[in-house]
Amino acid sequence: MKIAVDDLSGPEIARFLDEHVQHMRSITPLESKHALDLEALRQPEITFWSVTDGGTVVGCGAIKRLDATHAEVKSMRTAPARHRSGIASLLLETFGRIPPLAETAVDGLDEEQLCAAPGPDANPIGWLVWHLARVQDDHVAGAFGTPQVWAEYGKRFELPFGPLEIGYGHSSRQVAQVTVASGDLLTGYQDAVHEQTVRLVSGVTDADLARVVDEAWDPPVTLGVRLVSVISDCLQHAGQAAFIRGILLREG
Repeated sequence: MKIAVDDLSGPEIARFLDEHVQHMRSITPLESKHALDLEALRQPEITFWSVTDGGTVVGCGAIKRLDATHAEVKSMRTAPARHRSGIASLLLETFGRIPPLAETAVDGLDEEQLCAAPGPDANPIGWLVWHLARVQDDHVAGAFGTPQVWAEYGKRFELPFGPLEIGYGHSSRQVAQVTVASGDLLTGYQDAVHEQTVRLVSGVTDADLARVVDEAWDPPVTLGVRLVSVISDCLQHAGQAAFIRGILLREG
């Protein structure tokens, strides 16, 4: 495999970049389309590298100099044939650890135990598992511009919240309103969310991680940052649920 500065004069790199631009335009909202075409990448402030394997282009990336001390990564792409050999497999492995943790946390618990808070203003297991699934559903679906699983699955919960509610900033009163008769409802939703996550994340490449998915923040949130944030949030809440389960079973 060879990595070298590319002057963008060859037909193969031109085709490779055209596929990249078309792919980015297909998955990015209209207001967030920042992929550079061939002509834009030929600007003097941009250095472009191609990655070849046996003479075939399998990847690329560029650096755009902003000033003397700052630069921006652009046009990172991995050939589709090389997908699932790097970042996608790592993401799938990590997301795959969430459902078993949620299932273990609620296994065998009745409605009273699922809704039992370990102390004043503390969150019960039922709310924690519902919240972590809602965060994953909302954030991952939003990053890929697809409807949430909750749009249909949420009807089974019969909760007094709007369709976009995910639990952030909930008061103790709102937390108490998340009631479920059994853990099966929670794990069923988490499993459905995981299935959609796998479908969306399985094709992610290194280049995709730099795509901006939320411009409401400064700096804007990229896909990579958003996915890491979701994983971190879910694992933290799964750990909290497991801790509370231990308290409940010890006291029971």
